Amino acid sequence: MEVLTTLLFCALCLFIYIAYKKNDEVIRLKEQLREQETSPSQKFLDVSSKGNGSYSQSVKEYKSNSEKIFVRVIFEKDAAKSYDYLVGNFDVKVGDFVVVRTGNINSGNAKFKSAQVIYISAPGEISSYAKTPIIKKADYNKW
Repeated sequence: MEVLTTLLFCALCLFIYIAYKKNDEVIRLKEQLREQETSPSQKFLDVSSKGNGSYSQSVKEYKSNSEKIFVRVIFEKDAAKSYDYLVGNFDVKVGDFVVVRTGNINSGNAKFKSAQVIYISAPGEISSYAKTPIIKKADYNKW
């Protein structure tokens, strides 16, 4: 009986430890997201310019840079690993769900998966991992 009680106590302690570590990681990831959302490096199109010429110029610059802008996505809620994809011509924001291709299309094991955007790059920021564009915005925001 004492052995069983000791084992149950150890199992309870292990469960508490794992739950605490998971909660700690969730708090850390939420802090990272909050910092990214409030960072001044987020991209906004300045529409306050007075002349039409400068406005159309900034739109052209934005569109030419949008091909190089990438997003960082996760495939599971609170996932530690993220992946980079090119934005293309989609208007996405942090929290949106997108459909991306995973795997190598040439090897025949390519799949389409829904993923959540957790980061959008600033214009000029480069990712050596972002080589594939997102396919489309997801029809629903679910995992």
